[in-house]
Amino acid sequence: MVDWEVLDLSIGTSNAYQQSAQLYANGRMQVVVHVWISAQTKGTNQPYNLNPDELSNIALVDYNDPYNGLDRDGEMRGDWQYSEKPGEYTQPLPSSRVVGAATDLPQLARGSQTQTYWVTTTAQENKDIAASIYQPDGILVNTTMASFESRITLQGLTPIVYTTDKDSTAVDKVFVTQGSYHCDWEGSYNPYWHQDNFYFSTKQFPLHNVELHWYDRTGHDNGHDNDPCLVGAFAKQLQNDYQVSHSADLNVFFIWEHGTKSPTKAGLYRKWGNITANAYANIEVDQRAQALCLTRLKFNFFPGLGELWGAQWAFSPWFIVYDIHGNSGTFEAKFSEDHDSVVIQDSRRSSATASSDKASVSKQAIKPSLHDKAETEAAVEAFKEKYKV
Repeated sequence: MVDWEVLDLSIGTSNAYQQSAQLYANGRMQVVVHVWISAQTKGTNQPYNLNPDELSNIALVDYNDPYNGLDRDGEMRGDWQYSEKPGEYTQPLPSSRVVGAATDLPQLARGSQTQTYWVTTTAQENKDIAASIYQPDGILVNTTMASFESRITLQGLTPIVYTTDKDSTAVDKVFVTQGSYHCDWEGSYNPYWHQDNFYFSTKQFPLHNVELHWYDRTGHDNGHDNDPCLVGAFAKQLQNDYQVSHSADLNVFFIWEHGTKSPTKAGLYRKWGNITANAYANIEVDQRAQALCLTRLKFNFFPGLGELWGAQWAFSPWFIVYDIHGNSGTFEAKFSEDHDSVVIQDSRRSSATASSDKASVSKQAIKPSLHDKAETEAAVEAFKEKYKV
């Protein structure tokens, strides 16, 4: 083991001249902290390069109490923590950005080595931070000493909590596409389908990630329909159309994992009596990188024949959105009273209870809407006339 001693030790944030930074105190956002060190073999002028294990012994400490170190690598006992590995939310705030050339870094100017850490906090306060390391001879060297004086000040900001307030988030409804699906019923027919997407986005900072709960992840979690093209669905409901008696239009609602590939085949196969419906559509989803995509997919069918679709069902999906700085908001996805649109509401749920909560699915049978034989036959003939190939 080589006996070495510290020649220089300093601390900074994005570069050697940046001594402060801001971060949201949400426990997720991280800011970068660099520590620069140069050493020599003790008693000589021979430069010494610390190995990776020795560099990792550099600690971040409270500048005003250098024997009180910040928590490290996953052990969040206190309000401040640091790690050698960056997490998901490392985008700096505009006020913390400093544009500088690579030559600003002191290791390039005087041969120093750099140890980089990522700091996060849950405290809404200013924190002065120093760097320290023990030499092989047991002497503690830190940047509170006059010969190595340097510190950084990190400011923990109040986290943003996103809500459905118009200044906080937005829902953008977009008609995407339409087409027809195939139905066999004493002949071939092509009823229509059409798709609306609903894009949910955050306003203060761009949306980065979404955590989804309580929806059909397999295509058969709903307990009634078993179809891989129902993956992502959270409700299957007949249209509540006050202008059309006995509406049989079916709306299937989807909530998509952020980053879902497009196009996507969605829908279901249904057979009722001598009617077979291949109600599938190739749809476009998740075209906006910084928004959560939800879909209402409507399958038109002739009034009075809604029994084709079987039972209606609905989950109570909820989700947490995170912006690029790790700020979050929790919401629930529902459908409108007429079963034709997506509705987003604030939610009090939390990821802390997500693993213990079990998704529930409500079900409702579709009752026969036409009891009169003549009415049924008239509906059948009208359907065939409208949708015949």
